[in-house]
Amino acid sequence: MHAHFQLFVHLDRFRNLDLFHQGEYAIRVRAFSQATSAAARPTQFLELDDLEVPSANPGGVNDEDSSFRVSSFYIRYREECHDIRESGVLELELPCPEDMVFQPVILQFELLFHKPAKARTLMAPQEAQQADSAPAGLRPVAKHMFRFM
Repeated sequence: MHAHFQLFVHLDRFRNLDLFHQGEYAIRVRAFSQATSAAARPTQFLELDDLEVPSANPGGVNDEDSSFRVSSFYIRYREECHDIRESGVLELELPCPEDMVFQPVILQFELLFHKPAKARTLMAPQEAQQADSAPAGLRPVAKHMFRFM
């Protein structure tokens, strides 16, 4: 026998507390069982309203890494707030223990970042070479995990 869980994650707003770099940011969300490492499957992505400014990287479900990602947004200064207003549904199936006490599930949030092309041209040559050797696009720069259940 298995238990089926649905996790609804809504991200309403991003507030930049301390600016390290100007650039394009996004947030990726995953969930998985701590005991079995079974990943939750993203099944739905919801946008509550139309974006004021179209995103360079629209959000959505990624079946390859069992995650969903909100649309990217550009951060220019410290204390800047950005309305995200996007949600995702993750489904997780776990075996039912006899005592009905489930092992914890981890909900993981990753902050993704992409330095704009203009900023890459201003970097020192060695830094620019390292940045160009990485695949283009958003890269993880921070990760926070929360246990529940």
